Amino acid sequence: MTHYSTTDEKGKLSIDELSARGVDAFLTEDAWESFGKRYHFGAEDMPHIRGVFEAMKGLLTPEVCYAVAETPVRYLTTRRFLVCAVTLGDAPDSLQELYLTRAAVGDAYVVESLGSFVLENMYRMLPERLHARTGLWMRGMEFSEDRAELAEQLALLEETDCAVTLTEYGMLLPKASVVFTSALTKEKPACPQTVCAGCPRTDCPTRHPAA
Repeated sequence: MTHYSTTDEKGKLSIDELSARGVDAFLTEDAWESFGKRYHFGAEDMPHIRGVFEAMKGLLTPEVCYAVAETPVRYLTTRRFLVCAVTLGDAPDSLQELYLTRAAVGDAYVVESLGSFVLENMYRMLPERLHARTGLWMRGMEFSEDRAELAEQLALLEETDCAVTLTEYGMLLPKASVVFTSALTKEKPACPQTVCAGCPRTDCPTRHPAA
């Protein structure tokens, strides 16, 4: 397990700070085309999926909580890095449950897919916004599947009033949430890493082909 200590650099980003257009900014026409290919939907499915998104988006409560942390390295020095939680709130979980109670399994999958896609597009906006807050640049993202490490990371975010919690089985709640760490650098990386590159789930069917 990694041992962290927090710094005074912590806070929360609302959806308005990420985008003046809210979640609509994450689903441009190009993004919709990418979404269909990524999650294996045909063109004939898209009008219905857009309708599900319209019903869903007003219920979302997206937020980003972050803290700049430190961990000891050799010779009494420390390394600073970012701990971050991103969530869409409880709405996707509630909608999935509603669709499943109505045996609408396809719509439940649509909600899950849309949630994952919106989360990923939120990540893409983080480097610029967090640089404005901290003066530092993210360098990649690392996602842990270790429950103890996730619990320690979330503990660093308690002062930010983070809505993301961890079950005893290691599941994040709300489900449309992620927690990750990122190395920090003063120089802007020339080639940003894809979101999937830092994820240990190499067998994921929607993994980005460049990862």
